Amino acid sequence: PSQTISRQGAVMLRDKPTNRRAMFQRMRQLYDMRSTLVHAGQRSALAGDIRTMSVVTDHVFLRVINEVDLSIAADTLIGSLNDATFGDPWEPPKAGPLDAEADR
Repeated sequence: PSQTISRQGAVMLRDKPTNRRAMFQRMRQLYDMRSTLVHAGQRSALAGDIRTMSVVTDHVFLRVINEVDLSIAADTLIGSLNDATFGDPWEPPKAGPLDAEADR
C-alpha cells in the first residue's frame, strides 16, 4: 500500500517525472515512518517530518476535493492516476456515461 499511495500522491502533486520520483521517495519515507509508529510503536519521526506529512496530506486532499469530480467511480480515479504514473500529465477525471450508470 505505501508504494501505491506514494506513487498516486506524487502524480497528483507533481507534473514532471523527475519531480514525481522525488515526491514519491519522500512520501514513501514518510509513510514508512507512519507505519513504524502505528505498527511497532517506535517514534522515529521528527517534528519537521510530522509537519511535512500534514502538508502533503492536505495538498492531496485539497487537490481531490477541488479538482476531482466526486461523482466518478473510484476505479476511474485510480485508473487515471495509474495511467499518469509513467510521466503523462494527470488530468483529474470528469464523470462520463459509465460513471452515471454505475450510480444506478
